[in-house]
Amino acid sequence: MNLRQFTDLSGFRRVLVLSGLVILLAATCLFFARLAGMVPGELLDVFGQNELRTIAGLAVVGCLMAAIGYGPS
Repeated sequence: MNLRQFTDLSGFRRVLVLSGLVILLAATCLFFARLAGMVPGELLDVFGQNELRTIAGLAVVGCLMAAIGYGPS
């Protein structure tokens, strides 16, 4: 990622990229915290899905938001 590309983005697109990266970072932290046993599995059971699927869904949403923000004008 080139910093110049990021600074050339408009306001809304910059917010999309930043929030997508924050969500992706949160999903990564949740994954490693779950592996270390610091987060109970019942906390991440959402709508009957297991915890790994919830974390993967967060990561996909973060990647999609960042990709949409970087998309063509």
